[in-house]
Amino acid sequence: MIFKFLNTKKSNWFIAILKKDIKLLIGTIILGLMASLLGMAVAVFSQKLIDTIIPSHSLNKLFIGLSIAAGILLLKIAVTTTQQYLVARHNRVFNLRLIDEFFKSMLFLPKSFFDAYTTGALTARMNDSASIQQTISYIANTLVLNALILIASSFVIFFYSVEIGLIALTTLPLFSAIAIIYKKKIAVNVRKVMEANAKKESNYITTIQNTDIIKTHNKEEMFAGINHDTYGDFQKNVFKSTMTGLSIGSLSELCGTFIYIIMLSYASYQMIIGNLTIGKFTATITITTSMFGPIVTLGFAMLQLQGARIAFDRMYEILSLEPEYNKDQDKRKLCLERVTSVEFNHAFFSYRKDRELLKDLNFKVTRGDMFCIFGKNGCGKSTILKLLMYLYRPDQGEVKFNGIDLKNLSISGVREKIAIVSQQSKLFDKTVIENICLETDYHEAQKAMEFLNSLGFDIYINKLPEGYHTLIYENGENLSGGQKQLISLARALL
Repeated sequence: MIFKFLNTKKSNWFIAILKKDIKLLIGTIILGLMASLLGMAVAVFSQKLIDTIIPSHSLNKLFIGLSIAAGILLLKIAVTTTQQYLVARHNRVFNLRLIDEFFKSMLFLPKSFFDAYTTGALTARMNDSASIQQTISYIANTLVLNALILIASSFVIFFYSVEIGLIALTTLPLFSAIAIIYKKKIAVNVRKVMEANAKKESNYITTIQNTDIIKTHNKEEMFAGINHDTYGDFQKNVFKSTMTGLSIGSLSELCGTFIYIIMLSYASYQMIIGNLTIGKFTATITITTSMFGPIVTLGFAMLQLQGARIAFDRMYEILSLEPEYNKDQDKRKLCLERVTSVEFNHAFFSYRKDRELLKDLNFKVTRGDMFCIFGKNGCGKSTILKLLMYLYRPDQGEVKFNGIDLKNLSISGVREKIAIVSQQSKLFDKTVIENICLETDYHEAQKAMEFLNSLGFDIYINKLPEGYHTLIYENGENLSGGQKQLISLARALL
């Protein structure tokens, strides 16, 4: 049932994730079961205390019994603490592994992928990893554990009273029926919340990144209104989801209360007619009450998995995409030592099927040539550079380096031979030298600074507060336009 919503590839990937932590997950399940059994032992002891120890008027028996109870409670605390530690440890390791895999897979996707998704949508999908982690933790530490607890509790309660046990277990099919009724509605609500969240994230990011445009056009009020509508839509969907949860909770409480009253009434009747002692009555009520938690969990398991299924589908949608190129195959392709010529041979390209941007493009540039391409906005000048970098593939025709078709060359090798300084300088929230050499290695940074100083860059970069080690703010907000271009030029030359 857990993997019902997965196809073969998805289930294999999901199982592979679980396999890496299987020992840790089994450990948490065993410890959780031990804690629950120790809790039931306390309930059984209460029955013995009321029915046997106290009526015997023996202080020695009372002292021994209370000592045993104290030992059980202390052991339960130790086991519970250890289990919670293992759960927290698994959550940390699993989240890091999942985000690493997702982010690395995403970075190796082609440029066209990033054109199709907004930043907010990708950020929201990264946040989906938390839902997947919670689900794995839920399956291992809650679903399986509660099933085992319910089985163990049933054995104990049936020992005291078969009828009371059967009454308690009737809540399981009852809650399952409620879950089936609300299953579709929950799925719709969860998906709408996730989609609204992605739009909200995108709106935040694009608005904050373009505050200069908003201010120079006096559009603060308008964009505040857009945020109100976007965030309002998100909150509306959250409210609907909350109301659905409230309906389920109220209905469940009503059914649970009804079953509890029946069970309490029957147990009280059995005690009055002498079939149950006071101690057994107390133990029975305590254990059956503790059974409601596992029953609710198992009954509503499919609802709990709905959000995870959607989050899993959204994340796997990206993880299942083919990378831009296979790294092992790329290493085996020809890698140029020196670019002597670049050529476009009958090249065609379009972003949209109904609008051709480049049509039968032909030109050749040899090393040492100064070559200028000019034209109106949107005619494809920047696209030609992106085709050279193999960020896009031509629909027809060839892009050649040294007379060799680009598709036969190592993509990573070609990109090492080309540098572009664009109109808009793209900078990271790192130091100046890290932005230039795109390295975090100290020795590489030292080599880069020596090279740049030999070209005279130090004259300009040393004017910054910390020189090469000046931290650049988001989007280079603490730099002038010229300084941004200087850093981009230094990066290209390096």
